Amino acid sequence: MEAVSNMYLTSVTAGTTSLTINFYAYDPYSIYGVICFDIVDVTDPDNVVKTVYADPSETSITVSDLDPDTTYSIKMYYVDDLDEVVQRDFMRATTSDENASMTITAITENTVTFTLYLDEDVNYKSATVTLYDVSGSANFVVGELTVSGSSNLKAAKSDDGLSGLTVTIDTSNASQITTFQGSLVALGLNVVYTNGTESSSEIAWVRTANPYESEASTAVTTSLVEELISTVNELQARITALEGNASADAGSTSSDDSGSSSSNESSGSSGSSAASTTSSGSSAAATGSSESSASTGNSTESAAEGTDSGSESSGSESEESAGSSADGDASSETNTSGSGKNLE
Repeated sequence: MEAVSNMYLTSVTAGTTSLTINFYAYDPYSIYGVICFDIVDVTDPDNVVKTVYADPSETSITVSDLDPDTTYSIKMYYVDDLDEVVQRDFMRATTSDENASMTITAITENTVTFTLYLDEDVNYKSATVTLYDVSGSANFVVGELTVSGSSNLKAAKSDDGLSGLTVTIDTSNASQITTFQGSLVALGLNVVYTNGTESSSEIAWVRTANPYESEASTAVTTSLVEELISTVNELQARITALEGNASADAGSTSSDDSGSSSSNESSGSSGSSAASTTSSGSSAAATGSSESSASTGNSTESAAEGTDSGSESSGSESEESAGSSADGDASSETNTSGSGKNLE
């Protein structure tokens, strides 16, 4: 019986969030009963994402609500009469990238209007569009818009997409900016699928140049200039204070130097005066000595002259009274005493 029953996988067709499993089964004696398929995410082998069942008379089955761009393993088996799992085949398949996009149709200083296109093969619970203000390599979140509801999501899956959507800068979410500041404006798309799984990252992006960049840059520059002016004023105040302190220190140093110079000059003047006084005293003393000497010399000369005159007089008188008697001797003694007084 076992030899005539058989089943195996022939192929797997991958969609964005679905896998269509194609297989062959021949079971004329109902050995297999029901064919089982376990769908497992290869990144978590112990987690069976879905289990689906098919009749041996079928040739394909579709598994929906899977994640885009995800690799799954498909395990084909049946359960025998003893409740033992008997695996008959195995295959791997990867879901395709999601076909979703956005087109920007208008932009103002603080809004972006766009059309949203969603993958028609994907079942969505909601789609969230994030508005970014791009400056250099940094993306700043400045707004957000969530699209939900079956009619909106169905329209987004159509060829025309869901148009007329507008997202505005949220000042509470954008650090109070009211206009775009960066060189680019961007939109990023995240979605939540009907199975509750959320896309791990943006599945679609669109960017455009910010036509208001120059005005925004001017506003930023003005703000920076005001900040720089404030900084410069503060620095000037500090410099002025430092210059005042330097002037005070210089004045104190100058005063000290002037005091020292004055002391030195006073000392020099005193020294000069003392020297002058000494010199004058010496000169006066010298002059006095010279005059005293001269006076002494004159007195000596006068005394000498007196002596000479006395001698001559005495000689004359002696000659005249040579023949005299005792009266003549007494006269001579008197003249000699007179000459002695003139010397004193």
